[in-house]
Amino acid sequence: MNKIGENVPKEEIPKNCFLCHDRFEIVDKLATKALDKLGEYEYTNFLVGTHLPVAVEEREDEFKAEFDVCYSENMRNEFGRIIGKIITNRTGKTVEYQRPEIVVIVNPMKEEVSLQINPLYLSGRYRKLIRGIPQSRWLCSSCR
Repeated sequence: MNKIGENVPKEEIPKNCFLCHDRFEIVDKLATKALDKLGEYEYTNFLVGTHLPVAVEEREDEFKAEFDVCYSENMRNEFGRIIGKIITNRTGKTVEYQRPEIVVIVNPMKEEVSLQINPLYLSGRYRKLIRGIPQSRWLCSSCR
């Protein structure tokens, strides 16, 4: 591992990742949890959201600033994309960014998965085709 042209001794290399604490290794486990929860619902599209603690995002920003990283994918988007691909491959459902029916919210640091089910709006029209049937309920004179 080179740090700006300097060799770093192996003793100084940490065992787990400084940024994500090796959370990318449990992506399959998180995707399986999400699929178990999604199995209870009927849907055609979904979206994966990621909740990361502020400290993790700050470490990522510090890392990018220290090593002058201009073009990179942030961890939040990477978690969402990887888990979304796994869910798409296993279910055949599509990812919808504008109006998803279900949003899978993943917290990789706590290994939690939750679902946000967005409401489904139905529209209809009432047509009164027969005379003699009241639209409102009529009570008889003795019940009033």
